[in-house]
Amino acid sequence: MHLPTEPFPVRFIRGDATGPGPTALRWALTPFSWLFGTATEIRRSLYQSGVFTVHRVPCPVISVGNLTVGGTGKTPLVEWVVRETRKLGKQAAVLSRGYGASAKGVPDELAALSESLQQLAYVSDPDRVRGALEAIERHRAEVLVLDDGFQHHRLARDLDIVAVDATLPFGGGYCLPRGMLREPVRALRRSDVVVLTRADQVEANTLGRLARRLHRAAPKAVLATADHRPQCVRSLVSGEVFPPSSLEGRRVYAASGIGNPRAFEATLKSLGAYLAGAARFVDHHDYRPEEIEALRRAADAAGANTLVTTAKDAVKWPAPSGPGPEPVALEVRMTFRTGEEQVRERLRGVLQRP
Repeated sequence: MHLPTEPFPVRFIRGDATGPGPTALRWALTPFSWLFGTATEIRRSLYQSGVFTVHRVPCPVISVGNLTVGGTGKTPLVEWVVRETRKLGKQAAVLSRGYGASAKGVPDELAALSESLQQLAYVSDPDRVRGALEAIERHRAEVLVLDDGFQHHRLARDLDIVAVDATLPFGGGYCLPRGMLREPVRALRRSDVVVLTRADQVEANTLGRLARRLHRAAPKAVLATADHRPQCVRSLVSGEVFPPSSLEGRRVYAASGIGNPRAFEATLKSLGAYLAGAARFVDHHDYRPEEIEALRRAADAAGANTLVTTAKDAVKWPAPSGPGPEPVALEVRMTFRTGEEQVRERLRGVLQRP
């Protein structure tokens, strides 16, 4: 079978599709992007004015979201928030809308979190209010972490944390369908915390410019920067765990179904691995056994001795069988560069309210 390439709409909104055709299409879609952005602001104002009901539940709600479609490193940020709430002695539950669920019915982000967080309590429900009440009743949750909640207004939140990917921060500067923005950049003024993720993958002067722009867009928010640092490499055959340095000098074949595959591939290179090839599936792809075998054949044909995927993808990989390069998952954890204590203070302030 032929391994898929990223579909044109994904490459288009990310800005990778170039040439006269995509350029003309971008100009044609510009008015629709303006309409999309206006519609999101009208919808938010209807909640803010009381036309639509905002529901408040009897425990703190912390939203971790983003401004763009695609991967911003939000899941490691959710993990950090859950770990911090546990340190403060609070029982946290993660609320997901359920997008990207596998055949087992568990969204891939939650499945990946369950691998790294013991006894993770979570509820997957497109109705976030119903899910919140279920988490409080069934899991005795004392704090709710709303995954991907920045554009969700029906459930009141006490803290809005927004992840912005330093490698692709503003989605080309346009809302859907021309760019990757879910709403205009000025929406960041609603945020309480902005975390500039993957800061290690951009130059220092670029990082400085981004920080200044984010401060102008969200002057009242705490601004932090963070890296996504590899923690370990886990064999998908034996379960054995190796240090990230085990990839140094190895020819690897990358396979991912995430929002920002370039960041994943850049991480592999930063570890000293030689990227012999890569397969990019759509975000939240549900892998079939024949695709795994095709990936191993492609890796073998490229001369790779290791097939590497992400922890998020790995939870959807069927058990590999037969010959071929060893499949492994690269697991990462978010580590703050700057602003961690200020973010922790904001979080502590919400959780210690009477």
